[in-house]
Amino acid sequence: YWTSIVYCRSKDDNNKLRNTFEQQANNARFDDIAEAHFNIVRMTGDENFSQIKDTLNSIALERNKIEANNLILATSTISHGVDSKDFNNIFFYGVPSNIAEYIQSYSRVGRTYTGMVIDIIRLARNRDISFLNYFNMMHKYKDYLIDKTRLNSKSSIAMYRTFPGIVISLLKHYYSVRDGKKYETLDEVESFFWYENIKNEENINDMFGRLCKIYRCENALDESSVDLQFKKNIYFELISMVKNLHSKIGESLDSNQSFRKHINKLTTNKFLPMLSLREVDENYDIGLSGGGDNNEKK
Repeated sequence: YWTSIVYCRSKDDNNKLRNTFEQQANNARFDDIAEAHFNIVRMTGDENFSQIKDTLNSIALERNKIEANNLILATSTISHGVDSKDFNNIFFYGVPSNIAEYIQSYSRVGRTYTGMVIDIIRLARNRDISFLNYFNMMHKYKDYLIDKTRLNSKSSIAMYRTFPGIVISLLKHYYSVRDGKKYETLDEVESFFWYENIKNEENINDMFGRLCKIYRCENALDESSVDLQFKKNIYFELISMVKNLHSKIGESLDSNQSFRKHINKLTTNKFLPMLSLREVDENYDIGLSGGGDNNEKK
């Protein structure tokens, strides 16, 4: 419980808290207790996924937790793609803007030991007062208060984003066990789908059936239904990947290369397996031009 997360509703609150911890806690109040020192890191929209990953790795690798980063000042960035067994308590410095955000954020803690969630109610804020008044009822019925997502498994891009990871998972956790083989390299995966120059229809159809069950469209029969079109898209994506795998080995790909790291060269939209929901974000450079190279800023 040495490492704590403090959730802030805004980066402004985040910055104010950081100044408070550094100036009052670290520099004054705890000077006489060497161990009572906050090693502070931030997880906000200003930090990219690579920086957050480096922070998580440094915390996990440091065996002496007293020396590790022990205070994470976070915003809503913490709610997705941040998983660590070292997080077991979280403080909410103000109530998040919606119930889903609240649940997602406190779910970061308690992966190994019992998680502690502490809500710091800020009575100057109406939302916090309402939260306090209905605290017990809100926690009892919180799962019913989550707004339904506008996206679902049948969204047009959903299959293309998730297809690589699901195929790799099936190969690694099901077919490798069933066949007693490793399906890790391009050559090994090709041997699953091809026998010399003949497609292994049995394996292809079996994987197609399992993909349909995963995407919940296995019973689609109506020609006008969304499910049937989705089912056809899965089949076309699978067949396209199988053909590209066979044709590109020896031409542009080395057969001993990792299938996981090169599956994006075989699929329609060139996606690698998703490691986090944050990977759907796109980064853009924003620049201001003042009329010449010397005046340009980013």
